[in-house]
Amino acid sequence: MLHGHGGEIYSIARKTGLPADSLSDFSSNVSPLPLPSGLDSLLSESIQQIRHLPEVDSYGVRVALSKRFRMLPENFLISGGTTEWIYTLPGIFNPESVIIPVPTYADYADAAAGAGIPVKHVNLLNRNTHTETGSFLQALSEAAKTNRCMVFFCNPNNPTGTFIKPEKIATAVRANSDAIWVIDESYAPFIDQDNKSSMLTAPLPKNCVVLRSFSKIFGIPGLRLGYAAAHNETIPALSSAARPWQVNRLAQIAGEWLAQDTSYEAAVRKFCHREKEFFLSSLKESAVLEAVPGNTHFMLFRLKGNFTARELCALLMEKGLIIRDCHNFHGLGPDEYVRISLRSHKENLKLLQALKAIEPQQK
Repeated sequence: MLHGHGGEIYSIARKTGLPADSLSDFSSNVSPLPLPSGLDSLLSESIQQIRHLPEVDSYGVRVALSKRFRMLPENFLISGGTTEWIYTLPGIFNPESVIIPVPTYADYADAAAGAGIPVKHVNLLNRNTHTETGSFLQALSEAAKTNRCMVFFCNPNNPTGTFIKPEKIATAVRANSDAIWVIDESYAPFIDQDNKSSMLTAPLPKNCVVLRSFSKIFGIPGLRLGYAAAHNETIPALSSAARPWQVNRLAQIAGEWLAQDTSYEAAVRKFCHREKEFFLSSLKESAVLEAVPGNTHFMLFRLKGNFTARELCALLMEKGLIIRDCHNFHGLGPDEYVRISLRSHKENLKLLQALKAIEPQQK
């Protein structure tokens, strides 16, 4: 199990002795806005429902998603976060190899290793130019043809924030029908509305599983709620591994309600777009950080000067500011990169001021 994900605020509070609510967590890629209005009241009013078992298959959430994405309820399987599917899918399909573009979310490789499946990495980022390599999709497709494999693809990607046009990915998926493609769209709602941020196409290709999360866009990672979407002929294989009562009742209630709320998602996108422009413009002349181009509310930075990522994270931690040390992302230098996710404007200002104050400490 990987320790060192972003957002581990309670572990950090225990280690530092600081109260969790005194920390500003820029390491977690969740919505920087407050919870959707009315969600806390809904959960409070529904608390007595935990006296009974939840829906065995989260049918209410599946119906809500089917209406939103114009698919069938049977095309969705609800889980306690996308992590469950990431670790389950290699065992379901038992591929000969797993192909992963890097740098990306480390759990894909961990899931393959846990299933005893060899991993092949394909470079996504040109570290000299800080841009995606133009031929990586072609390289990914070539790798997918070598044997019966599974491809994990995060779009938009974590930690780079790059977003590949869905039609390009759909073309690669259909051209490599012997491979199983797992498209992780956990951050897609931060990019655009549904028909532009992907779920690829409906119906989904038979060799494709799309993963999505409620945690990120709605800022509710503690509820643990995500889902897999797949073609009618692919769903039975996933269903065979699904456990009953996989999702707790309060998460089901939240999911059914939130799936219908696109206005909150639009508000998050608007805030992040405006705040990112301000944040990056404020760091334009930074002697500490150089931004890697990306499309999301979280941003990858390469360190300038003589600071290491661990030194910078430690200095900011003293001020109660948590950013993501990227040393455990395969494909990035061991101590060269950090990732920062936007928070409220007030907190973003505090981080910017702290970074400015650190500049004179360059060795």
